[in-house]
Amino acid sequence: MKEQKTIAEIMTAKAAAAVSQVTDLLWADADGNKVATVAISGGLTVEKVQELEGYVANAKAELAKLDKFDVAKLKADAISAKAAFQDIADKFKRISDQRNQAARTSELATKELYDAQQAYTEIADQIERGELPQDKSPELVTRILTRRQDSEKIHAMGQRLRELIKLKKDQGDIINQYQKQVDQASSRRANVVSTPGGFVPENEVLAQRLEKYTTDQAAVVKAIAKLETDISAAVKAYERFPSPFSIETKAVSNDG
Repeated sequence: MKEQKTIAEIMTAKAAAAVSQVTDLLWADADGNKVATVAISGGLTVEKVQELEGYVANAKAELAKLDKFDVAKLKADAISAKAAFQDIADKFKRISDQRNQAARTSELATKELYDAQQAYTEIADQIERGELPQDKSPELVTRILTRRQDSEKIHAMGQRLRELIKLKKDQGDIINQYQKQVDQASSRRANVVSTPGGFVPENEVLAQRLEKYTTDQAAVVKAIAKLETDISAAVKAYERFPSPFSIETKAVSNDG
């Protein structure tokens, strides 16, 4: 014999069914009167219905956040972007491998050129020491020797220029000293000093010495100007004939 349900069980079951029906109606945005009728017939309180409304409304709001995502399009875009990245990565690897190979080739070629330079330099050294005849050596050896001589000449001219500049400064100090002495002698009673030519007024002797150093300094200034011109010309001539072993390459542009 089938067991009879209690009134409480029946009411609980109806209430549960009413909760399910009301929830479904709220999800379907059903008419409010219909929702109220089902709720009342199921014995639901106003508070329970409001709770269900809040639950459904919150759930709808949360699920609505997904509406902005077009998953199919996003997946297609991601696949396309990944393929583009992989293509660039593959090209970069090929270029990187080529760069590394070019670097190894460059290092080897540079070393071989350096070895040749060392060999030619040793021959030039032996010629300078008188161990080998210069007229029997290759033209490149002669160029090395010529560049050495030109470099030494420029260095010597530079040293001489520094000496003249110092001499000019020293002469300037002496000229200033004599100028002060001449000015002082002119402001007091004339004294005489003994010279190989006899007694001469002191201010005249000082003036003669001042004139001599001034003339000498003018000659030094002229010599400095000429030497600077000669150095400039020598450097330009030296640079017109670079070392046969120098490596000049065009800069690689990153544009285009």
